[in-house]
Amino acid sequence: MLSVEDLESLEETLEILSNPRLLGDVREGERDARAGRTERLTRDELVARRSTG
Repeated sequence: MLSVEDLESLEETLEILSNPRLLGDVREGERDARAGRTERLTRDELVARRSTG
């Protein structure tokens, strides 16, 4: 049994994984993060920054 939120998250993940352009964007972001060009945030950190910015 899945909650509605978990199901929606899974559906979004499957959509990204099945779209070559989106998957490429994710991979590019991962490369940028490894190279130190970005900062990796958790969802909670992002929400907190958005509410204070």
